[in-house]
Amino acid sequence: MKATVIKRFRDKHTKVVYNQGQTFEGTADRIKELQEKKWVGEMFGEEELPDPDEDRFVKKLEGSIDEIKLEVDGLMKSDFEKLIALEEKGKNRKSLIEFFQTQAEMAGLAEPPDGEGE
Repeated sequence: MKATVIKRFRDKHTKVVYNQGQTFEGTADRIKELQEKKWVGEMFGEEELPDPDEDRFVKKLEGSIDEIKLEVDGLMKSDFEKLIALEEKGKNRKSLIEFFQTQAEMAGLAEPPDGEGE
C-alpha cells in the first residue's frame, strides 16, 4: 500500500526521511500508524493513484496562515475544495478552513455556470 506524505518525518524502521508530497510505501498497518500521527494521507493501491495536482496544493499549505492566505489568492472553487480536504487531513486549522470555505463560495459566484463563457 502507498500514501502521500503530508508532513515531513523520519521512518523509525528504515531511518529514511520523507518530505511533504512524497509517496510512502508500506503495510496497511504501518500506514494507519502514520495516519494517526497525521504524517501521511489516505492509502492508495496500485490502481488508485493520488491526484497529480495534490503536491501543488500541499505546498500551498506550508507557512503561516497569513502567508497561505496570500498564496491562494485567485484560485478557483474546486481548488479551494481540494485545499479544505488537505487541511482537514493535515493540521486542521479551523480558521484557515473557514477562510477557504468563504473563498470557495466567492470563487463559485465569479465562475460562469458550466458550459457558458467557453
